[in-house]
Amino acid sequence: MRIVEKPFISIQGEGQLMNTPTLFVRTAGCNLAEKGIPCNYCDTSYSWYLKDGKEVETDKLLKDIDLIMMKQCLRYICLTGGEPLFQPDAPEVIKHLSRAHLLSVETNGSLPIWHTKAMWSMDIKCPSAGNHEEALFENIAKLKPTDQLKFVISDRNDFDYAVSVVRKWGTHCLVFFQPAWKTLPPQLLVEWLLADKVTRSVSNIRLGMQSHKIIWPHRKRGV
Repeated sequence: MRIVEKPFISIQGEGQLMNTPTLFVRTAGCNLAEKGIPCNYCDTSYSWYLKDGKEVETDKLLKDIDLIMMKQCLRYICLTGGEPLFQPDAPEVIKHLSRAHLLSVETNGSLPIWHTKAMWSMDIKCPSAGNHEEALFENIAKLKPTDQLKFVISDRNDFDYAVSVVRKWGTHCLVFFQPAWKTLPPQLLVEWLLADKVTRSVSNIRLGMQSHKIIWPHRKRGV
């Protein structure tokens, strides 16, 4: 398995587990970046390519993670990237880690997901990302009530697009509308959420924020 950072402890900055102490495992390689269409707002460009990651034997990585979790008395672990599902060993890693820990997997929504005990934290890319046509919308139907769906919103066109996806595919799990960092003022997104009949009436739509960027605005790694 290729990783770009040693597993590190921080707080989860997004979604329903926001601010919980978490061990992060960041993999190398993103299928969208490798195709030349990374998200325009991506803040982890150092994780785009497999060649930039350090290859670690999967069994050793899992043993090291289990040891950290035990020694640090942690419950939550997040597998992120890059795109974790771009790793051939992802199913094995997810199966192992979800047995003993509370695992969330962050994925860009362009690769197939499957039934797992882990919590999927899945994006659906909006037009401003530059790659929204890569989305696998059938993944939405596979999400459990305990999973979460996220839209990163950069402008009004993104917002309207996200609303159309919610209207078509439903909202059987938590859905986060998150303003693109330093691009869309959160106050404006809140105004849109409160004014729109769909986002105002559906009980499991939330405003998403990134608390780690608020706390550590100048740090890119280790948070």
